[in-house]
Amino acid sequence: MQTLDILKIVLNICEAAACVTGFLYWSKIKDSHWKWFPIYLAVIVIAELTGKYFTYAHMDGPKKIMYDFIVVPMEILFFHFMFYKEFSGTKAARLPLFGSFIYILGIVVDSVFLSDKHHWFLSYSYTLGVTLLVIYILVFLFKLAGSKAILHFKTNFVFWVCAGLLSFYLGSLPFQGIYNGLYAQYKELFMSFAYLSYGFNYLMYLSFVTAFKWGRLRS
Repeated sequence: MQTLDILKIVLNICEAAACVTGFLYWSKIKDSHWKWFPIYLAVIVIAELTGKYFTYAHMDGPKKIMYDFIVVPMEILFFHFMFYKEFSGTKAARLPLFGSFIYILGIVVDSVFLSDKHHWFLSYSYTLGVTLLVIYILVFLFKLAGSKAILHFKTNFVFWVCAGLLSFYLGSLPFQGIYNGLYAQYKELFMSFAYLSYGFNYLMYLSFVTAFKWGRLRS
């Protein structure tokens, strides 16, 4: 078994752990919009298993379509929606609405004009969607820092979700942005960045576990 295979298995374990923990502590979030979070994680686990089947069956085309047009957009748009709900009743709620429209438009432009059949990843639209998501996270953290809730940030549910998202999306953004170029021309460097990206991924799901287990939703 190669190193990359082991890293993928560890990632699947982290994803499953976050999902199971979310359902175990679902009573904490069942009355908020975050009740959809464990369900989202369950969909991610199913998608990963489906991706493994496509790899085993040498179905690279369907796997690429699934990740480019279903899994990755779902991941990004889900958190756009979560922050829209989190900012509900404030002027900041317009940001995720506008950002979602821009991201969907970016997918169309990326897939039609910027990428070709040799590209394994819609890196331009991904970079756009993640950049918008990072903006929402920074808005939330800025609002948190200016409120009394900052005194209890260690038990703030959304803080830990944001910490996880930042650790992965911001940490791996440079790699994802140049994914196709590295994969095509610099395989060894690509693998080095891939290993680092897995580390950021582990941190994200462990942060989600922390949010479910020790976090609390605050009004």
